[in-house]
Amino acid sequence: MSEEQTKRELGTVKRYFADRNGQMIGFIQPDLGGLDVFFSKIALDKAGINTLEAGDRVSYEPRMGKIGKPQAWNLKLVEHEQAAA
Repeated sequence: MSEEQTKRELGTVKRYFADRNGQMIGFIQPDLGGLDVFFSKIALDKAGINTLEAGDRVSYEPRMGKIGKPQAWNLKLVEHEQAAA
C-alpha cells in the first residue's frame, strides 16, 4: 500500500450535534476500539452525505487532526449487510 493510499476503518456514529457555535460535528466509535473519531459537517458535505444519526455505520479514513486527535475523512455509509460481514 502506497503512502497515498489510506486504510479504511469501520465504526458506529455515537453523536452528531450542533456545538456551542452552531457548527455540526460528530463522533464515531471505531470498531477496533481506541479514541472516538471526530468528523465535521464539512467532511459529510465532501462525501455527499446529508446527515448521520447515532447508530449509523460508516467507513472512513482516519487521520490525525490539527490538535492531535483522530479525525474521519472520506466517510461512506455502510449497508447493514456489509456491516454484519
